[in-house]
Amino acid sequence: MTMPRGLEVYLTQLWELAHSEWKLRQQSSFGGFLWTLLEPLLMYSVFYWLFTQWMRGTVQNYASLLIIGVVLYGFFQGATTYGMTALLRRRGILMNFIMRREILVFSSVLSVAMSFLLEFAIVLAFVAVIGRPLLTTWLFLPFIIGLEFVLVLGLSLHLSVLATRYSDFERIWRILTTAGFFLTPVFYSLDVMSESRRRWIRLNPVAQIIELTRDCVVRGLAPDWNRAGILLLLCCALVMTGYMLFKRYERRFSDYVSA
Repeated sequence: MTMPRGLEVYLTQLWELAHSEWKLRQQSSFGGFLWTLLEPLLMYSVFYWLFTQWMRGTVQNYASLLIIGVVLYGFFQGATTYGMTALLRRRGILMNFIMRREILVFSSVLSVAMSFLLEFAIVLAFVAVIGRPLLTTWLFLPFIIGLEFVLVLGLSLHLSVLATRYSDFERIWRILTTAGFFLTPVFYSLDVMSESRRRWIRLNPVAQIIELTRDCVVRGLAPDWNRAGILLLLCCALVMTGYMLFKRYERRFSDYVSA
């Protein structure tokens, strides 16, 4: 069974743009690629040393919990920011080539996701090396990571419209995501909070994704399928509303980016 010609062209354009952006972000060199692997490994080694020597016994498996939170929130922050600015960064393509314009946003998110998957593989290897066994619950990880990817895609579609319309919105988003770092259980666990505070924190979809991942990787727990199902519906709704908003303003993008 052959792929429809239109879909084949769409996927080819998506991959070529994502791959070229990824290579540019890695400085198109072996050294850049090597640093992509070494940087998180060095950072996680520092985290592990600090929190096993200085906070020994304070929180069980704290180093692993922290590393997972850092890498997942880092992907959310980096991918939404990069996807949000896709139309502005690639205004030349936007104004001079005929193509589906959402591909520019999707390819930007995909390029960040490619680096994230390498980094997350290093996280899993690191967690295994420091003493956590390989658990069958790791099999749920593709679903959970897929949730975050869909969440980022949906938000990026919304944000790209706002970023092209309002020139200062990128700065506002950076401030919001920096504040969000402290309102998301990155360097702490929901286990240490009261139930009333947990309910508020769980309104944050990124917090839920981080906790679901920690459950699977560190605690050996299967996902709470009720929460995961609601989260999936939310992520899909964000993609649908983001796509509709994007298409509504699509014809104005050239005017916005050239202003």
